[in-house]
Amino acid sequence: MRWSFSQYLIFRECPRKWYFAYKMGYGSSAKEPIRKEAFYLKQLKMIDAWRGIIADKVISEKIIPSFVKNSTISLDESMSEAKTIFDDQLAFAKERKWRKGGVKKSDINYLALWELEKGLDIREPLETAWSEIEIALTNFYQMQEIWDLFPSASQLIPQQLITFYLQDIYVVCQPDLIILFENREPIIVDWKVHKFGVKDYRRQLALYALALTQSGKLKRKYPVELTGYQPADIRLSEVQLLTNSVHDYALLDSDIIEIKDLIYTSNRKMKLTIADEEDDFSYLDVPITEFVANCQKCQFQSICQENSSWEHKTRCQQSKQISFLY
Repeated sequence: MRWSFSQYLIFRECPRKWYFAYKMGYGSSAKEPIRKEAFYLKQLKMIDAWRGIIADKVISEKIIPSFVKNSTISLDESMSEAKTIFDDQLAFAKERKWRKGGVKKSDINYLALWELEKGLDIREPLETAWSEIEIALTNFYQMQEIWDLFPSASQLIPQQLITFYLQDIYVVCQPDLIILFENREPIIVDWKVHKFGVKDYRRQLALYALALTQSGKLKRKYPVELTGYQPADIRLSEVQLLTNSVHDYALLDSDIIEIKDLIYTSNRKMKLTIADEEDDFSYLDVPITEFVANCQKCQFQSICQENSSWEHKTRCQQSKQISFLY
């Protein structure tokens, strides 16, 4: 089974939400209407999340590649890139193109907004989102301690998909930036766009360090930069773009043991959730969250809510459960 940190977080929030996102919503070409609807709902993003994606996209796809080519783009150019993405994707979402046949997620402007799906007034949230994108990019250009790392790096690798096996578990992750050197330990940088940078991301960053040292593919590609390092050797930096702060993490061996245990235990719970998946298995057999507040902004609320039209069309209607996993 494929495991990722984002899957773990969603499963911890609600097993049924995880099932909708990662088991039912696998493609818009699904023949079953509820599976197709799950796919569409999975694409919904809240404006807060979207503005973070835009900031990350500009940094990863424009700013860092331009530095590698010795032609670093200016802050004004970065803002212009961000505004184009912002306007074009918003237009796509407002026209609800994401629900139209033939449209693919690979479309450069693909965007589905939760607030639009719910019919909410988005004028003020959009103004705030754009303002915070400007703040995030401005702060990034001012983070000299991050920029000082770039000239001595042998490789700057943004958004590198890393996969490895932990026994029979296929683990996937994607750090925002990997910085490799020929004569010192690698650095992994993770951008965050939060108004309050108070959350500890130690476990997520520990996963990145484990992945970097376990990836045979990356070791073969960068033998000088990666050979001989253990997860606790990897330097980790959490960059808060809205608060203009950098939080460095120093891992202990116990952190690596903890993240491995988290992968094993959460993967086992996921497997148990769908252990009886057969022809007569439905989403109604998957446990729901114990915390009603989790449902308020869940994108799958319309197909999950009790007595919905989807429920009436689904077999095993009497097998609804309350979470037994926590």
